[in-house]
Amino acid sequence: MEAEGRGLGRRCGAPCRARDRSRWRRCDDHGSRGRDLGGTRPVRAGPRHVPEGVGHATGLRAPSHAAGDPVRAAGRSRALPAPRPPGGRGRGAPRHAQPPGHRPCGTRCPRGGGADLPRAPGAASGQSARAPQPGPAPRLDGPVGGGGCAPHGPGSSGTCRVRGLRHRRALRLLAPAIWAAVVGCNRVQVGEAPGSSPRSSVLLVTIDPLRADHVGSYGALGVATPNLDRVAVQGVRFDQAIAPAPITLPSHASLFTALYPPTHGVRHNGVYVLGERFVTLAERYREAGYQTGAVVGAIVLSGRFGIGQGFTHYDDAIGGAGSSLSGYPERDAAAVTDRALAWLDATPGPFFLWVHYYDPHARYSPPEPHATEFADRPYDGEIAHVDVQLGRLLRAVRQHSEVEPLIALTSDHGEGLGEHGERTHSVLLYDSVLRIPLVMSGPGLPAGRSVDEVASLVDVAPTLLALSALPPIAGAQGRDLRVHLDETPGAAEPGWAYAESLVAHLTMGWSPLHAIRTASHLYVRAPRPELFDALRDPGQLTNLLPDAEGSAPVALADRALASVLGGGSDPNAMQPLDPATRARIEALGYALPTPGAVADPTGLTFDPKDGLPWIEKAMAAHDAQFAGRPDLAESWAREVVERFPESQRGHEILTQVYLRSRRYAKARHHAEALARLAPAWAEHHARVGLTRLRTGDLEGAVAAFEEALARDDGHVGAHLGVMRKLELGGSVAEAEVHAAYVLAHSGREVDFDQVGEIWAAAGHPERAALVWRTGTQRHPASQRLRRRLAGVRAERASGPE
Repeated sequence: MEAEGRGLGRRCGAPCRARDRSRWRRCDDHGSRGRDLGGTRPVRAGPRHVPEGVGHATGLRAPSHAAGDPVRAAGRSRALPAPRPPGGRGRGAPRHAQPPGHRPCGTRCPRGGGADLPRAPGAASGQSARAPQPGPAPRLDGPVGGGGCAPHGPGSSGTCRVRGLRHRRALRLLAPAIWAAVVGCNRVQVGEAPGSSPRSSVLLVTIDPLRADHVGSYGALGVATPNLDRVAVQGVRFDQAIAPAPITLPSHASLFTALYPPTHGVRHNGVYVLGERFVTLAERYREAGYQTGAVVGAIVLSGRFGIGQGFTHYDDAIGGAGSSLSGYPERDAAAVTDRALAWLDATPGPFFLWVHYYDPHARYSPPEPHATEFADRPYDGEIAHVDVQLGRLLRAVRQHSEVEPLIALTSDHGEGLGEHGERTHSVLLYDSVLRIPLVMSGPGLPAGRSVDEVASLVDVAPTLLALSALPPIAGAQGRDLRVHLDETPGAAEPGWAYAESLVAHLTMGWSPLHAIRTASHLYVRAPRPELFDALRDPGQLTNLLPDAEGSAPVALADRALASVLGGGSDPNAMQPLDPATRARIEALGYALPTPGAVADPTGLTFDPKDGLPWIEKAMAAHDAQFAGRPDLAESWAREVVERFPESQRGHEILTQVYLRSRRYAKARHHAEALARLAPAWAEHHARVGLTRLRTGDLEGAVAAFEEALARDDGHVGAHLGVMRKLELGGSVAEAEVHAAYVLAHSGREVDFDQVGEIWAAAGHPERAALVWRTGTQRHPASQRLRRRLAGVRAERASGPE
C-alpha cells in the first residue's frame, strides 16, 4: 500500500481488479484470507468497529423486539445501530511499488449503486453534508466497518478521494462526515426503481430449516452467521417474517407463487405437484430476459414437483442416500455452492439465481471445524457451515454482476429443537417453526433498517418484482414489503400472515391446524384453539383462551382465516409418487401422505398437539428401521397402530419390517389395512399384491395389481404383477404389452430378471431367454442375468434332440 500520511488517507498500491462489469464494487485491498468469510479481508485502516447486534459468536446485543418495545408496538421500521465512524490512531500501510497497469482504487459509484453499510445518524440518502463525495459500495463479504481502500476526497469529481489528510487531528474531525458519505453513496431512495440499464441480477437463497433466533443479526448469541448478518446490516431486516407452512415444498411453492397453500394446493412434501397454471417468480424473470437458474439441496424440491417452473437451468441431481455427510439423499452446502458457481461462470447477466441449502435438517452432522466448535449444538454448527458457503456464493454473485445485485436471504421454516415437544418440524404451529429470517439488500432498499411489522414468504415475490420493475403476479396474496419502509405514521396498515400444518391430518387422520400471526399475537385454530401474546410471551407458553374469546385479535384471525380458506384449493395438486422417489423422500424423515388419504376435515377432533408424542414415536420407528434396528421399529410402530389404528405411518413401517423379515402373513395384514385407509394410492394395492403373491394367493395378487394399475397406469410393479396372469391362463399378447412397458420405462437389471422369470414360469423359455439376453447387453456386468441365460442353454442342451 502507498501511504499518504496515516489512517484513511492512502491509495491502493495493488492493481485494481475491479472490472468494468463490477465497477459498482469498492476496490478492496488484496490481503489475507478471512477463514469465516471465505474471501479476502481488507487491510484495516483503523480499529475494526462492529455494529451492535451483529457479530460472530460474542458481543451481540439482545434483540430490540423484547416485550414492551414501543417501536415494535407501533409496528414501524427503524434504523439498525450504525457503526462508529472509523478514526483514531490507525496505522498506515507499508509502501509498495505500483506495478505496471496500476490504476488507483476509487471507481465511481454507478447510478443506483452505493454503499451497503448502515447510514450514520443524520446522514441523508445520497447527501454528503459538506463531506467528500461518496464512493463505491464495499464488498458484500468483507468485514463490517473495517478498512479496505479508504474513501478519497473531493476534487475527484464524484470519486471517493480525500487528498492531503496528513494530520491525525484533521482525520479525526472529518471521520464522521467521511463515514456518512461512504454510507450514503448514491443510495437509492425507498421506492425508487433501479435503472433500466444495466439491470441488477437477483440472488434468492433459502436455508432449510433456519430459525430466526439462531441468527446473529436477530439477537442470537454464540452463533457464527457473519455473512448473513452482513447482508442484514447492508439492507433491510424483517424481524417478524413467518413461513406459510412448517414443511419444505408447500412453503417454497408459496415463496414462488405469492399464494398461500390453500390456494396453490401444495399441502405436503412428496405427493403434491405445483400446477402449471400458476405463475412463478422465476417465470416473471425469464419473461423479462433474465437467465434463470436454481440449485437445490434435497430431493423434496425435485423439479418433478412443479417447483422448477420458469427456470431454464434447474439442478436437482441429488444422488442417493450417502450423497451427503448425514447419509441422507441430500446435497452438502459446499456441493450446492460449487454447482451454483459453475452455473454463474457459464451464464451472462442479468440473472435470477435461487440457491437452496438443506444442511440444517436433522440429522445434524456439521463438518469440521464446526463439528468441534459446536459439539453440543450441532444444529448451529450446520448453520455455521452454510454461512461459510454463503460467503463464497455472495462473492461470486458480486463478481458476476454488472451493477449491485438484489439479494434476498430467508428460510422456508424453522426447527422445533424440542420446544413444545416437537423435535424437528412439520406438525405444530408456533414461532419455533414459523418465525424465520428474511433480509434483503440492493438497489431500491435502504441500509441498516429493520421492520417490526409481520411479513410472510408470500410477500417476497411481489417485493422482488417491484424492485426489479417487473409486472406483478396476478392474484398474488402477498404484498410489496416496501410499504413498511415508509416511516410516515399510518402509511401501512398492520398486516397478518397465514400458516397451516396438514401433516398430522394427512398421515394420522387428525385435525388440521391453521394459524394467523400478527406483529402482536399468534392465533392457532385447532380442536383446542390457542392465542398467544407474541410480544410478552415469545415462547408461546401461556394460552390466553378462553378468557380472550371474542377479543379483537381473535376476531381479526377469524376474518383472515375465512379469507384464505374460503377460496378452495387445487384438486389436482396431489398426484401419485413412484415407490423409488417416495423411499428417497422418506429417508429424509418425512411421513408422506397418500392420495385420497383424508379429504374432509369435518368431524376430526383429535388435536395434533395431544398426539405429538405418538408422531415422535412413529418417527423414531422410521429411524430405527433405516438404522438397522427392525426390532425397535416393529415395537414402536406396533404401539402407534394399537393406539391409532388409522395411522398410515405405523401400518407402512410394519409392512416394510415384515416384508424384509419374510413374515409375509403379517405384512399382508398391514398392507391390506393401508389399502383400506387410502384406497386411491396405487402403491398400497401393489404392496397388497406382493404380500398375497408371497403367501401363495396368485389370483388375489393379480387382482390387487390390477387395482393398482387402475389408479396409476404407469406403476411398473403393477405391470409386472399383472403379467403373472399368464400362470392363470392369461393372454400372451396382454403379457407382452406389460413386459414391453416395464423394459421401456424402467429397464433395470432386476426388471429384466423378473420379466424373464415370469415368461419362464408360464412355460415360455424362448421368450425368457430373449429377455435375459437383451438384459446382458443393457447390463453387461450383470452376473445374475448371465446365470439365468446359462441355465436356459443348459436345459436346451440336456433336453431331447
